[in-house]
Amino acid sequence: MNAESPRPITTVAALIQNQSSEVLLLKSPKWSGRWALPAGKVEYGEGLEVALIREVREETGLDIDHLESLIVQEICEPEDFHHSAHFISHAFLAKTNETNVITNEESVDHCWVTPAIALELELNSPTKELLSDPVTQKRLKMDTRRKPDRALGTV
Repeated sequence: MNAESPRPITTVAALIQNQSSEVLLLKSPKWSGRWALPAGKVEYGEGLEVALIREVREETGLDIDHLESLIVQEICEPEDFHHSAHFISHAFLAKTNETNVITNEESVDHCWVTPAIALELELNSPTKELLSDPVTQKRLKMDTRRKPDRALGTV
């Protein structure tokens, strides 16, 4: 492989929870108009957490804290992304005390929803994978058990 060969791009993604335990989603033209997390590229010499804080600030205007690494995702040639790409994405859980989002040109809308409701939306592939991951669900304390059907009765 020569020096001109393309390489995976290192990125960070923020699963941001507000004080009501809702998560922030952005509607992204880059992801075929699907809902996505604030995310972006790590710059050369920049630490992952520094990149995450910068990207969230640029895309939402929010300050975040209590960063907790969730999972690393290999996102290779996603069909819902606007061009061919290969990402190694480090997803973090983050908290914020703010809910007033100021988006930039990378998104057309935003919403705060519960993680369970988020899974019902048209998510981009990395966000759907992240929210479906058992590690993420445990950290968010999501109740993924099927509720009993009351018509059947309980024992």
